[in-house]
Amino acid sequence: MSTFRIDTKGVPGKMDSLARLRKKLTEGADLLDQYVSELHSEELSGIRSVLRKLSKKLQTDAEAVKKLETGLEEAAGKYMILENRLRTPKPAGENPAYDEEGNCGGSQLSPMAFYRGEDGEIRQGIQSIIRSYYPGLDDRGTEKLLADLELEGCGYVALANTLFGQYAGREEQFLKVFGFPMYAGTGELNFELLVMDLYCSKDKRWKTGTTREEREEIWEDYLEEKGIPVDVRTVEVTAENYEELSWEGELIVGINPCILFDSDGKKVVETEGGHAMTITGMTDDGMFKVSSWGMEYYIMPDDPAYERIQFQQVCY
Repeated sequence: MSTFRIDTKGVPGKMDSLARLRKKLTEGADLLDQYVSELHSEELSGIRSVLRKLSKKLQTDAEAVKKLETGLEEAAGKYMILENRLRTPKPAGENPAYDEEGNCGGSQLSPMAFYRGEDGEIRQGIQSIIRSYYPGLDDRGTEKLLADLELEGCGYVALANTLFGQYAGREEQFLKVFGFPMYAGTGELNFELLVMDLYCSKDKRWKTGTTREEREEIWEDYLEEKGIPVDVRTVEVTAENYEELSWEGELIVGINPCILFDSDGKKVVETEGGHAMTITGMTDDGMFKVSSWGMEYYIMPDDPAYERIQFQQVCY
């Protein structure tokens, strides 16, 4: 495999910021439209006109942000998909979600990238899963669902990442339990289908994101329905006890704000709001390696910039 790579590490953070901005613009336009509908008096016609113009401006700005967001998403998504296709799964007995060739878990951005891409096995699988949960959902509703997953799906991806190691060498059993193959025809893990099924099955559409307690409930309920025993626990992880805890189960960290570093300790992502990730290792100097957006980042657990840092252990 060629050593040539495009650095896409900063893209997810930018896309997250754009998605939040677009959501605020759209909500602002909707609110102005609501005000217009409530102003019935003829004397207020001038105000209605001004509000309509402001609403239209916000809608135009939201569309412009969406175009920029889509362009970034398509460019980064297609690159990650093509790069992943050059990789091969790890042998049985190890979690094939992570390896030394660059595989580093799933990404909440991938389902939308596949949905907007060329028709194929994974795109059809995504559509099939969505239809099974939302039979009457049209294209616009589907894109809204996938956009919400992009914005709030980190916890679902972190949970899904922990599962594949349990089925390494038992791919036939995975198919029986989940109804789709563990690997796509390209040789890639079916992250997109597992995350999509979990999200459609357990997401509460009226709220955004997942708390530590909600992730515990979501994963235990989802796997109980599949007949898979799992215990999701709250733990405290330090550089001193990481190795012991990692042998007992996979670890998830939730941070707020989202501040991520590269292997050299350079800050590469900084966004507002919480973010959940799977921990995949620890460096000699105490940084935790984490899987986020399908790439490897690092966090400094003692960084005072984190207003919140919480850990969970997933034991099968």
